[in-house]
Amino acid sequence: MTETIAKEAEVPFGDARWLDPLEAGVRERIRGFIQNLLEDELTAALGHGRYDRGEVAGYRHGHRDRQLLGTFGPVTVSVPRARFVRRDGRREECAA
Repeated sequence: MTETIAKEAEVPFGDARWLDPLEAGVRERIRGFIQNLLEDELTAALGHGRYDRGEVAGYRHGHRDRQLLGTFGPVTVSVPRARFVRRDGRREECAA
């Protein structure tokens, strides 16, 4: 039996409106990975976790949506913002 029974893959809904569920899953994982990295970096910079109390170097100050362009196209991530307290008592805003 030498006959090939595999057929060339057909793309269902092959127009621009169709979204591949695998690609959507990869995009979501990439977004989550980048957001976790940014949160961990801010936690290290502040010296405390999100709801921890004690001596602080600053305070979390919301999020800002930023768009990154990667090999899978544009991905929107939520970047955390913070206000750092300087040694002289002044506050400085930091956003990526």
